[in-house]
Amino acid sequence: MTHTKNTENTLPSKKAWTGNRILNLFLNIALIGLIVWYGYKYHGLLYPTTRVSDENKARIIMYSTKWCPYCIEARAMFAKNGIAYYDYNIDSSKDGKEQFFELGGRGVPLFLIDNKVIHGLQKSRIADLLNKGKKISPIKKTNKLSN
Repeated sequence: MTHTKNTENTLPSKKAWTGNRILNLFLNIALIGLIVWYGYKYHGLLYPTTRVSDENKARIIMYSTKWCPYCIEARAMFAKNGIAYYDYNIDSSKDGKEQFFELGGRGVPLFLIDNKVIHGLQKSRIADLLNKGKKISPIKKTNKLSN
């Protein structure tokens, strides 16, 4: 007589059952970790932590480079008017560069003001977003060289 094994009513071994539970637990933890990681990443993009000016309460993030003449002009304009902002140098900041491209950045400077994206140094548009009873005077270009 030959014995055949009845496979219909066979339960997995205790070792196999434990292995599956550990694998499922690991996969669930990994999935939760990914959700938290990407949720935090995109939350930071939509609601960035920035320095806020006491005078106009506008949240300003500038994505820039050190060598860009328009970026230099924007920094001078903000300094002249006492406007606080956060400056991401996309050449040296990995987070800044990622955010720059996620916001559709094609060139610098790129501004995020009150969750509105502004491509380039559009002084009048920036002033409109920042003006809350305060006049912002843009930097005037001159051909004179100062010593």
